Amino acid sequence: MEKLQPGAKKADGTAFSPEEIADHNQFIDTVQAAVKEEMVGMITKEESEAIVAKAIAEATEPMKKEYEKLYKSANKQGEEITKMKLEAAAGNKPEAFDIEKQLHIHKDALQQFFATKGKSGSLNIILKAEYTRASVTSNPMGMMLPEIGLVGAPKIGLYEFFSKIPVGPESNGVVRYLDQTTQTRAAATRAESAAYPESAIAFQGYTLPIEKIGDSIPVTDETFRHTARLAAEIEMFLQTNVALAVESNLATGDGTTPNLKGVYTSATAYTAPAAGLTDPNIYDLIVKMQEDITGNTTYGGKYMPDFALMNITDINAMKLKKDANNNYIIPPFASRDGRQVNGITVIESPFITANTMVLGDKRFARIYTDGEIELGAAYVASDWLQDVVSLKARRYLALLIRTIDATGFRKSSDIGADVLTLATV
Repeated sequence: MEKLQPGAKKADGTAFSPEEIADHNQFIDTVQAAVKEEMVGMITKEESEAIVAKAIAEATEPMKKEYEKLYKSANKQGEEITKMKLEAAAGNKPEAFDIEKQLHIHKDALQQFFATKGKSGSLNIILKAEYTRASVTSNPMGMMLPEIGLVGAPKIGLYEFFSKIPVGPESNGVVRYLDQTTQTRAAATRAESAAYPESAIAFQGYTLPIEKIGDSIPVTDETFRHTARLAAEIEMFLQTNVALAVESNLATGDGTTPNLKGVYTSATAYTAPAAGLTDPNIYDLIVKMQEDITGNTTYGGKYMPDFALMNITDINAMKLKKDANNNYIIPPFASRDGRQVNGITVIESPFITANTMVLGDKRFARIYTDGEIELGAAYVASDWLQDVVSLKARRYLALLIRTIDATGFRKSSDIGADVLTLATV
């Protein structure tokens, strides 16, 4: 049951009037108060129904059917919670904790997650503190709030930005690929009857393991049985944790098993030239790094960088630069929000250290993934005797940037120093 906000529209596209919004929100307050008082035993079920029936009768005709639907939904939730309380008071505990059944009854969102998500895997980071019912406020209305544990996410992440290639069981947990080791480009103009030059190239086969990233948390039976909305919150919490761990590995993973080799680790170190630029800044550095990549003809000039991975501190230093008159300085080749610089998409990441940056061509960074994030549940050791089930979120993936393609990526390990170098002659 959600309240209407100013400007809310009906199913036919017309707006609710201020009077209709006020009536709607007042009705929701009335129903929630009645259901709450019934649940805690302050009034009887008959008294609760009479309160709501009176509110429906006083409503305008077009709203009566909608109010009846809202009350049926709230009343059903109240009946389920009351039933659980009566069972607990009578000592009617199930012989064994049926996680699938409980999640279906008490948390449709989590049940849907089990049913629809594909295979994946887990970097087990166990939260030692057991999540119990006592960890949640006893205020019943507090349980009605959604997205308690929502963690802020960046506008765009590397996982969304890079291409993804699905793999399955036939991969045997590895990606097999060829990489170029040496080359000689000898093509040249030739005089009549002169012999052709001879180029050379060598390849080597490699395997890249598909790694496991995930999280887990122990949860008591009572938490699922007696706490509204909590299953969805825990689902969101675990998925967010896994997503953040994925982003961290994609950005700066050191490549030591089981860590991914991130884009910063894979990139070639950038050497800033003495360019003689007047009052250079980070905008200039991005353009010069782009030039360094596109101007490299060793591998056919095939790289066209399209993203820069930066810390928010450096992004803001770039955007907040002002002239002597306190006017913001935005070059003509950059967007006003700072997200595009000379065709380069600026990606904010908390996982790359401030004063560092990596520039690259996303076409040559590929994510191999075995399914989406999956949630599992199981008893661990003696947890069955304690009615504690461990929930686990996991994902399998690998990031491939071939050694030969590392030249399509440049990294600055000291933005400040590189900017100063651009000013030298």
